[in-house]
Amino acid sequence: MIENRTFAEVAKQYEPLIRGQIKKLNIYRNREEFYQVGLIGLWKAYEQFDQEKGSFSTIALFKVRGCLLDFLRKEGRYSDHHIYGMDIVFDYMEDEGCLIAEWLDHNLDDYRKFLTDREVQWLYDTVIHDKKPAQIAHEQKVSTNTVATWRKKAKAKLQEAMKKGELRGH
Repeated sequence: MIENRTFAEVAKQYEPLIRGQIKKLNIYRNREEFYQVGLIGLWKAYEQFDQEKGSFSTIALFKVRGCLLDFLRKEGRYSDHHIYGMDIVFDYMEDEGCLIAEWLDHNLDDYRKFLTDREVQWLYDTVIHDKKPAQIAHEQKVSTNTVATWRKKAKAKLQEAMKKGELRGH
């Protein structure tokens, strides 16, 4: 801990550092959530600070940035495996006792209206068979980057359709 200073005082003083790191990392959405993550990093620095190991500002910078980067990675992994609105679908299916495969078979035509055949294949392989992009790429005889493009386009199309109310979660 920093001698004779409360965390509230330290947080107020280091707010520009947190906001600066958010800006440097090009975080443009959920800024308040990321600010809270930055505060957690600052708290870790505050709790673990040892004067013999360096200045607090340097340690604070590394802890804040590290926490923000970790959170970005976790969020990236989550968004790579989840389609906007699909969580609602899975919650609904769980409540109704449906199987994902049955649900997707019955509702795939709704999704097919918005997606190409390759994008539908990606959706089916990802959701039903829990396949990774590399495995889909190998089976479809395309590059992993191509599968990533299918994913990106499919997610964008489905998000847009859901926003416009053309596609429902269930």
